[in-house]
Amino acid sequence: MPPTIRQSNMEALRLLAMFFVLALHANFYSLGVPTATQLESDPLPAILRLFLEEGCLVAVNVFVLISGWFGINPSWRGASRLLTQVLFAAAVTFLAYAAYHGELPPADPVVETLCLGGGWWFVPAYLLLYLLAKPLNAFIAQAAPRQLLRFTLLYLGLQLVYGTFRDFANYDCGYSTLSFIGLYLLARYVRLHATGWKRYAARHYAAAYLLTTLLLTGLYCLTIRYRFPCEPLCLKYNSPLVILSSLSLLLCFVQLRFTSRAVNWLAGSSFAIYLIHNSPFLRNDYKQLCRYLWQHTDGIVCLLTFVLTLAGIGLACILTDKLRPLLPFRLTVKAEPADRREQTGNTPKDTENPHDK
Repeated sequence: MPPTIRQSNMEALRLLAMFFVLALHANFYSLGVPTATQLESDPLPAILRLFLEEGCLVAVNVFVLISGWFGINPSWRGASRLLTQVLFAAAVTFLAYAAYHGELPPADPVVETLCLGGGWWFVPAYLLLYLLAKPLNAFIAQAAPRQLLRFTLLYLGLQLVYGTFRDFANYDCGYSTLSFIGLYLLARYVRLHATGWKRYAARHYAAAYLLTTLLLTGLYCLTIRYRFPCEPLCLKYNSPLVILSSLSLLLCFVQLRFTSRAVNWLAGSSFAIYLIHNSPFLRNDYKQLCRYLWQHTDGIVCLLTFVLTLAGIGLACILTDKLRPLLPFRLTVKAEPADRREQTGNTPKDTENPHDK
């Protein structure tokens, strides 16, 4: 099995997606949605917050699209490493809560952690996608390009009808494996068959991402101010506009080519940013910190303070996860040679998914 090749451009996108998650949870999640009164009395901060929310809303979709771009090669070893990272984050945040508050956490966050629920919803949703990757990959490998395109568009179309404006099929606004499957199929089709994307430079996709973000911001301003029925298009992960924005950002970074050991090293623990700051034990403390910064800073100082604080929190989460190899135990399973050969069957050697390693 050839060594895994980490493409620094995609690792940088993974880091950016996790920073976007931090920003999402610092904005509407902690401070609430700007009101119509705020838009009228002090429009600039309100519009800036709306723009930042729409720009960062692509975070989860981008993370799943990256997996679809490379293709998931499921293995017990990969799943066990993910679960080890989750357990490590749970233990660290449990101890951090006890040290900060001087007492053990109540029962509710403990149960939420054990069930991987609430703020950690992404873990079971992604694990289910991970388990489904083999049959999905088999279908993608056998389907003709047109058949795969029709199926993907039909799948996303049904999601739009039954999961965006009305959630009749439990798409849960994109917070579900059902939505992840559509993103995975979309990324695989674009990577394998939609070769036309190569004609455009990174700046074109960056412009598409920016324009889509501006459109979403404008629509949401109209929704708040004049009660337009556009909120599902603006705030749901499975909104077609949000998916388009996510795909544009992905293709922008695909077109970038650079190598950085520092970026690769940091991105190797990027998922810990989500696990630690949004842990059931620390989530409320994170929200209180964001509210404190919002109430005690103004203008450009407020923006710079948030950027530096979130960058510091993200770096602290990464450095904490780097201690994980020191654990006296690991939930790893040794793969058999035959399994390892099967994992590389339909994936080019230079494009194995680093996330699954």
